[in-house]
Amino acid sequence: MVRKTADVANTSGFQPAKATLYIWDEKAKKVSSKKTLLDKAHRNTIRYNSFGSLVCLAGFGNLAGGVDFFGRDEDDYVHVASCTANCTVSAEWAPDGRHFLTAVLAPRMRVDNAINVWSGLSGSKVCTTPFEELFDVQWRPLPDSKYTDVTKEEIVAASKEDAKNVVEAGAQKKQAYRPPKARGETSNTVAQMMRGEVAAPEDDRRTRKARQQRPKDEEAAGPDDSKEDGQTDSPPSRPPPPEAPPPPAARAQQAQAQQQAQQAQQQVQQAQQQAQQREAQAREAQRMREMQNAAKAANAAQLDRQRQVQEAQEAAQEQIVRDMLNLQRAAGYGGGADAANAAAALRLQAHHAAQAKAMQQRQQQQQREQALLLGASTQQELARRMQLYEQAQQAQNGMQLLEENAARLQEQRQRQQHEAKKLAQAQQIAAAGHQRQQQQQQQPMQNMGASAHGQKQACPATGWQYIDPKNQIQGPFSLLEMQQWYHMNYFRPELKMRCSDQDDFVPFSELFPHPMVPFQSYPKRVPSSGRR
Repeated sequence: MVRKTADVANTSGFQPAKATLYIWDEKAKKVSSKKTLLDKAHRNTIRYNSFGSLVCLAGFGNLAGGVDFFGRDEDDYVHVASCTANCTVSAEWAPDGRHFLTAVLAPRMRVDNAINVWSGLSGSKVCTTPFEELFDVQWRPLPDSKYTDVTKEEIVAASKEDAKNVVEAGAQKKQAYRPPKARGETSNTVAQMMRGEVAAPEDDRRTRKARQQRPKDEEAAGPDDSKEDGQTDSPPSRPPPPEAPPPPAARAQQAQAQQQAQQAQQQVQQAQQQAQQREAQAREAQRMREMQNAAKAANAAQLDRQRQVQEAQEAAQEQIVRDMLNLQRAAGYGGGADAANAAAALRLQAHHAAQAKAMQQRQQQQQREQALLLGASTQQELARRMQLYEQAQQAQNGMQLLEENAARLQEQRQRQQHEAKKLAQAQQIAAAGHQRQQQQQQQPMQNMGASAHGQKQACPATGWQYIDPKNQIQGPFSLLEMQQWYHMNYFRPELKMRCSDQDDFVPFSELFPHPMVPFQSYPKRVPSSGRR
């Protein structure tokens, strides 16, 4: 849109301040009050967009963060939106003139650092990005021709929407205060804890112990303070020297033993799985044998019952024949025709009995054949099951052997670790003894004479002293203690120290100049010009 006049917005007065719009008169060369944008509001920040079509009036810094957006309509500004951006430290319009950026920055705010982008026409938050620690944020400048200005129609529509929201908010009648219980709501957690309804959290700061601060005198002093010049108390409790690592051969043996133990464990697991499978197969074979024995017993019992029935039938038939003969004898056989008929009946009955007996014998033969076939099949299945059972027994024996081998390997590995530890301790003791022997063989004056920069000698093992910040001599200390304190960065370059009471105190950087390695190379000693 085309600007016909220039305008100026300002905030003045005590908070809540007054925000006024002024118009610049080109002919009269002066500004005149045009409109009061906000009569009483906590505002201290004014930001125009790059087109001058939107202006932001906000209260940042020590204010609550209220933000109001006004849009230019001809020669007037109308309210289009509002929002709240708490704890804002930096605010800036985007190059498109439609979005407004607010940021919570450190070190002004140590918490809730974030970037928030707002819509200038609706007052809604477009996006937010939190940060652990944010120091500054800015939009990248872009050519003005890349974006178009906000149109008049957009400003009018946003103003109408804002007026509608204001009317709706005013229509809601303010109700009298009611406590949470009267509103059917639960009270807050703090009140519940005070009434004893809810247990206090475990990380309650009130239950923490106060941190004990170390006195400044102890902080200024070094590892130990001496009572008199040249006389020191007993040295403080010092951390034990680091344990020497095992030799390469022992490490290789340990790695090999661990690998063998892992392989043995895998083999044991596989054997256990196979043994479980074979045990299941053996149980199935035992069940089949039991079923076969039960079937055999049932067949034998059936055959016995059939044999008993057959014998009873034969005995009954014989008894009938004997009874008929006895009857005939008692009747005097009655004549030739009756005797012939009786004989024919007996022969017919005997023939029927013979046929029934032959049929029973055939049935028995068929049953015996079926029993033989069933026995052959069950014998094959029994042989297969017995073979599986034997395999399961062999697998169980193999698993026991693997477990014994794994136990032996574990014991061997523990023995190797113990031997490696003893060897490392012996090496450490031997090295310490050798170092003490070398120190006893060397004379102090010879050491001072042989302290040239280019010679390679062992660093003194004892007699190390230094001057603490209170100008008191501390020591003597051993070389191992000095090495530990050096690796903990306790020694500054200007700290004065010496390795013998026959030397002068010199700064740490001069005692071990480059490229010497502190407490490994022989120090650059300075003989004392006079005893202290």
